[in-house]
Formats: sequence, C-alpha cells, structure tokens
Amino acid sequence: MVKFYNSLNETKQNVFWLLALTVLVFLALCPLFVISQGAYPLGWLLGSLIGVVGYLSISYGTGVILKSDAKVGATVFTAFSFFLRFFLYAAGLVIGAICTFKPQYFGGFNAFNIWTVFAGYLPLCLIMPLRHFISLKKQERSETIKQNEEGSEEK
Repeated sequence: MVKFYNSLNETKQNVFWLLALTVLVFLALCPLFVISQGAYPLGWLLGSLIGVVGYLSISYGTGVILKSDAKVGATVFTAFSFFLRFFLYAAGLVIGAICTFKPQYFGGFNAFNIWTVFAGYLPLCLIMPLRHFISLKKQERSETIKQNEEGSEEK
C-alpha cells in the first residue's frame, strides 16, 4: 500500500486523503441512520464528493492553463471549470437547504443536511495546508541530513 501511495503524484495523494477522510467521517456518522438522522451522513457524503470534484477542477484547470503551449481552448476550459466548481458548491448548498428547511419542495425528500454538506467542503481547507506543511518539514529534514553527510565527508 505504501508503494502504491508513493507512486501517486501530489494531486492523486491529495485526492487519496480527501477520500479517506470522507469515508472515515461517513462511517463515523453512519450510526445516525439508526436514529432516523440519515441526512447527516448523506449530507457529508454529498459535500465531500463536491469538494473532491472542486479540488480536481482546480488542479486540472490550472495544470491545463500553465502549460507552455496553452491555447485559447485551455483558457475556456479553465474558465468553465471555475464556474462549474462554484455552481456545484452552490447547488450542493441549495439542495441541502431545501432538504433541511423545506423538504416539501422535493415531495418530502430530506436526505441531505445543509450543515453537513457545508462541512464536507471544509476538508480541502484542512488537508492542503497540512500536507504542504508536512512536505516542507520533510524537505528541511532531508536538506539537513544532506548537509550533515557532506560535512562528515569533508572531515
């Protein structure tokens, strides 16, 4: 499993952690199905999946536009992914709000909770800075080890 994880690029590693956190929190919320509060785990699942799609649109959109041979189509794709991402965020919140506060608009369908949909958007804000901080610490440590090895070879 470690070899598989290390073979992934940074984007795929971030998606791995986002999906792992999604599954863990979903499993932690699953007991709420027993007490008829299924809107919480399903809202978390909806928000998390929209968050993963949002991250992928950021990652691939910027990757396309930053290529040296980027064409007009790349700019259009990036603009489209930008607006699609915010449309998905808004749609998730609107669906969650209707299911939470006015389920009769969907014929009594109340499978999602607005607060857990919103909470599903947040792991991206936690995982990205944390992974960046960890990678900086690893880089500092490897540079320190390299300097120590070079210093010991000179003696």
